[in-house]
Amino acid sequence: MKYLLILICAFFIVKHADAQTQQYQIVFANHAVGFVNAKQVQQGSNRKIVIKSEFRILGSITTNLEVQFTDNILDHARNVRNKSGTDEITLTQHTGNSYNISHDNEKSVLPEAAVLHCVSELYFTEPAHITSIFSEAQGQILALKALGESRYELTLPDGKRNVYRYEKGKLVEVEINHTFGKAYIRLVS
Repeated sequence: MKYLLILICAFFIVKHADAQTQQYQIVFANHAVGFVNAKQVQQGSNRKIVIKSEFRILGSITTNLEVQFTDNILDHARNVRNKSGTDEITLTQHTGNSYNISHDNEKSVLPEAAVLHCVSELYFTEPAHITSIFSEAQGQILALKALGESRYELTLPDGKRNVYRYEKGKLVEVEINHTFGKAYIRLVS
């Protein structure tokens, strides 16, 4: 009986984690060529985002991204992109007044005291009033421009632009301008 009482008390003391999961299909030339699964878990002041994707056109490209926030500030991120068996890894670590970044073994420092917005968050929150955002894959700050009608344009380091479209605050489509043409990431559930 004593252990049952302890178990019941522990159940009420431990805060439960709130989770959001979004599933998307990647479409190219009107054919499904991959998927994106995005999950966000909030537990107290900590928030974790995990995004996994696979894209198949000429070979397979997979991405595994894990992002950790503490008190809504980016703490660390790990992005692994595998293309044809070769990993491109981007690691980001908050050091207090800056971020140490390793992008495909090239080291740099981002002189930001606190990164508040990351590309991974675009899967869960419409970025109203945000004009720049940190890319966990590129390890740098990118420009984000509101286009109106709940559409936002993200400018990549190579000059290409992706457009994020929302309905009622929920991401429903990403238009990706790829070397081979336009691809779309579309909400499934």
